[in-house]
Amino acid sequence: DDQDQQIASRPYEIEPIEDNQPRPPFLWNLSETNGAPAKTSGSDSTDESTSKETQLPAGTYRVLARLERNGVQHLMSQTSFAVLERSSKLTSSDFGWAFPDGLPSATSVSERELAELASESGLGWIKIPLWSSVRKANDPHQHNLTSLMAEMEQRHITTVGMLNDPPAELVRIMNGDKGMSNLFMMPVNEWYPSLEPVLARYSFHVRHWQLGDDLDESFDGLNNLGHSLQQIKREFDRIGRDVFLGVHWPYGTSIPASQFGAHDFVSLGSTKEYRTPDKLYESLRLSRTGDLNRWVSIDLLPPDKRIRREQRVAYLAKQIIAAKVGGASAIILKNPVAERGGVLNTDGSPGELFIPWRVLTHELNDARVERTTLSFRNGAWSIALRNRDETMLVLWRDDDADGPPREERAYLGDQVLISDLWGNVTKPKIDTTTGEQIISVGSVPIFIRNCTEPILRWQLEVNYENKRISSETGAHQEAIIGKNTFPQGVNGTVRLKFPSEWKVEPREWPIQLAQGESFRLPLTIHFPPDGCLGKLESHIEFEIVSDRTYKFMLARPYEIGLGDVTLTAKQKIHPDGQIEIEQIIENNTEGPNAETLSFDCVLLIPGEKRQHQKVTKLAKGSDHRIYLIRDLETIKRLQTEEKYIFLKARQTNGRRVLNYKFRLGENSQRVGV
Repeated sequence: DDQDQQIASRPYEIEPIEDNQPRPPFLWNLSETNGAPAKTSGSDSTDESTSKETQLPAGTYRVLARLERNGVQHLMSQTSFAVLERSSKLTSSDFGWAFPDGLPSATSVSERELAELASESGLGWIKIPLWSSVRKANDPHQHNLTSLMAEMEQRHITTVGMLNDPPAELVRIMNGDKGMSNLFMMPVNEWYPSLEPVLARYSFHVRHWQLGDDLDESFDGLNNLGHSLQQIKREFDRIGRDVFLGVHWPYGTSIPASQFGAHDFVSLGSTKEYRTPDKLYESLRLSRTGDLNRWVSIDLLPPDKRIRREQRVAYLAKQIIAAKVGGASAIILKNPVAERGGVLNTDGSPGELFIPWRVLTHELNDARVERTTLSFRNGAWSIALRNRDETMLVLWRDDDADGPPREERAYLGDQVLISDLWGNVTKPKIDTTTGEQIISVGSVPIFIRNCTEPILRWQLEVNYENKRISSETGAHQEAIIGKNTFPQGVNGTVRLKFPSEWKVEPREWPIQLAQGESFRLPLTIHFPPDGCLGKLESHIEFEIVSDRTYKFMLARPYEIGLGDVTLTAKQKIHPDGQIEIEQIIENNTEGPNAETLSFDCVLLIPGEKRQHQKVTKLAKGSDHRIYLIRDLETIKRLQTEEKYIFLKARQTNGRRVLNYKFRLGENSQRVGV
C-alpha cells in the first residue's frame, strides 16, 4: 500500500443491491488475534461510502463483517489478515511446513494464494501427503497438486512427497500397524503398483520423498535399513529423477548414520508432548557425523485456550533456535494449521503465530551461528548470529512465559536497536553512568541489532583459557584470552572483578595490540577456605583507545570444581517442624584418574553447635548423610534472618575442600504429611 506495507487478505462477494433500494447497514469489527480491539466502524443507508482508511501496525488481525437489513442479520463472515513489514523474499530457505493430514481446503484458499502465503512465510520446503491424492482427484476440497507444485517452484519452494496415506487395500494387509516400515519392508509387488501412478504423475515436480510422516517412528531399530532404502530408491528411480528418500527418527535414539546414503535424509522429531529444545539440540549434537542430512520436525503447543500467546511464541522460537544452533539442514513445522495458536488458521488465513514465524525465518535463514556466546549478569541466554554484513544477538530467558522479564546490561555500541518477534523495533534505555544498554529480557527471544561490530566481536573473543579450576586448596594458574577485533591498533587497560574473598593476582593489565593481534593475560587464582562449588560471578572490564575511547564490561561466569567430585544438599520439613538436611557427595572419578575418597564433613549453622559426619572410602558413586535441625526457635530465627547455612567437606589426607551454602527452606520438601 502507500505506507509501504503488505496486507494479506481475502475478499468476500456480496450480491449487489438494486439502485432503487436503500443500502443496508454494513458493520465490521476489527481486533488483534490476541483479542484486543483494533477498530470498529459502521455505515447507514445514507452513507455513500463504506471505505475508510486505517493505518495499522504490523500484526495479525481478525475481521468480522455483518450485513443487516431492518434489524435482521442477512450475512456474516470473518477471516484473518496480516499486516507485514516489507522485506525481500527468500530465494533459498531451510524452513518448511508439513501437512500430514492434508492441505487447507481448496474452497478456502487457492493454489496461488497458498503458494504466495508460503513464500511470504519464508519457506523453502513443503511436505504434502501424495499417495491418496490420485484417488481424490475429483474431490472439490482437493487442490490441483500439479498446479500447486508449479506455483511453489516459481517461488523457490521444494515439494516433499509424504507417503503416509496408503490405499485401503494396503492398510488392510498391514494388520493395523500404522508404521510405514511394515509396508515398505514387504515385497515390492505388494506396494509398488498402487504407488506407481503417484510417482508417474508427480515425478516432474517431486524428487524428495518421505516414507511415513513425522510421527512414524517405525524405522528406528530396523534391521538392514540401508539395504532396504537402496532397494526402495531403485524402484522410485525407475520413474523418478535420482530421488532423495527420508524417514522420521525419534529424538534421543542413536542414528545409524552408515545406513544412510548421500541421497537420504532423516527427519528428527518426537511424538511426545512438550518436547524440549534442549533435547532437540542434544539429539542434533550427538548425530553430527559425516554427511548425514538431518532435518528437524518441530511442532506447536496444543490449541488449549489456557495457553497464552507468549507461551506459544516462546515454545516455537526456542525450538527453531535449538535446531539452528544444532546445525539442522532443514527446519520443518509439523503442522502450521490450528484452530487456535497456529501459523495458519483452518481456512488458510494467517494465524496467531504467522508473524513470529515469518520474522524468525527471515532473520535466521541465512545466519551463521558464531562459535562463542555472551554471558549476561542475570542469566539470560544468548547466541550470536552472522547475517550478511551484520553480527546480531538473540537473547531470551528459560523462565516460564508468565514470569516477569529481567534487566540485562551490556555495552554493544551507540546505535543498538531491539526488535521483537512481531516486528516492533525500539531503542534500549541507557545507563547514563556506564553507557551500557539496559535490555529487558523475557522468555520470548528478542534480536539485538546494529551492534558496533568491533565491540561485539571483541566480547565474543574474550574468555578464560581454562574456564574452571578444581576444588583444591592452593594456587591455580589461569589466563584471560582474546583478540583485537578493531580495524587498527589499540591500547588500554584490562581489569578483572572477582569476589573480594578470592585472592587473584594480578587484577589489572595494560595492553597494546596490533590489528588482529591475540592476547593472553596470565593470572593466579587462590582457592579460599570457604570457596563453594558451582558458578562464580566474575566481570572483565576493558578501557580501549582506538578511533575513540571505549569502556565496557562483560560477565564471564567461572566454574569452581571439575565435576568429578560434587557436594549438594536437599531439605525436608517434618510434620513436627524439624528440618532434615541430606548431604550428598558424588565421586565421579573413573579410569586412570579414579580415586577412593574420604571426607570430614561439618554442618555450620550461625550461632549453633557444629554437626559432624564422616565419609569413608567412597569409590565411584554417591554417599548420603543426614543432619537434623530440631530446635524450632533456631529454625524460626534462621528463616527470619535469611542467613546462609554451610556444608563443608574436607578431604582426609588430600587437598579437596567442598563447600555448599544455602538458606533454610530453599527447594525444601514436606514429608510425612
